[in-house]
Amino acid sequence: MKRILVLLVVVGAAVVAVPMVQVRAQSDAKPPAFEVVSVKPNDSGGPIRVSSHPGSYSATNISVSQLMMAAYHLQDFKISGGPSWIRSSRFNVEGRAESGSDATTKSFDLMLQRLLEDRFKLRAHVENRDLAVYELTVVPHGPKVKAIETPAEPVSILSAPVEAGRDMPPPGQLRVTIGDLMASQMPFEGFVRFLSNTVERPVIDRTGLRGVFDIKLRWSPAQGERGPFGPATAAAADAYPDRPSLFTAVQEQLGLKLERAKGPVDVLVIDSVAHPTEN
Repeated sequence: MKRILVLLVVVGAAVVAVPMVQVRAQSDAKPPAFEVVSVKPNDSGGPIRVSSHPGSYSATNISVSQLMMAAYHLQDFKISGGPSWIRSSRFNVEGRAESGSDATTKSFDLMLQRLLEDRFKLRAHVENRDLAVYELTVVPHGPKVKAIETPAEPVSILSAPVEAGRDMPPPGQLRVTIGDLMASQMPFEGFVRFLSNTVERPVIDRTGLRGVFDIKLRWSPAQGERGPFGPATAAAADAYPDRPSLFTAVQEQLGLKLERAKGPVDVLVIDSVAHPTEN
């Protein structure tokens, strides 16, 4: 199935949590690779767009850090080290697998990792560090969200502005803007990942909630708070003066609580990286 993704905060509207892919030991055999790869600088300042399926990958105006997020299934705050240009410089990247190949998700990830190794000379390793995290728990009187017992067939997972006049999107869809989230039949681990992306720290799920949920959340974003289209501006932060903060909204509207804590987190540490080689 083809996936057409718009990069908003994470690479793809990644609402389902995926464990970080372990970095291959350099002594291992070379992983599978795209048959054809093109990497070109992009100085347009245009939007970031990604289209991918197991046989091909195309990204416009993407950074190296975002490529790493896609290849290793992690968030930006789990990438440590490296020069500043891995986040500021943008590229158009295309990769095409050998004709007729039907790559699995795992082998496709390995192809992206190989692309980073070959064209950007990326070398990295994983470290487990004790970092600041948030723990998500249920308030004493219980959650205000309930799992849907007979979920409908998902339509798609989207990330787009909330449509005026609509209540909930179709099953399997997510609509989010800064300060607004409406999700229909969203896996709870996906909501946890959404929170993690927004607060820019790992969120450890201590709720015990499982399954899919209809979730509506409205809050007033703090200036600089990460949203689907980048950090909130002062204007966005002032747009909803009567709404509570994200932390208060999660507690009052969902019956859940985000609390600061310390916990072990796998971090991808960059040993070396270089500007891409010519095509």
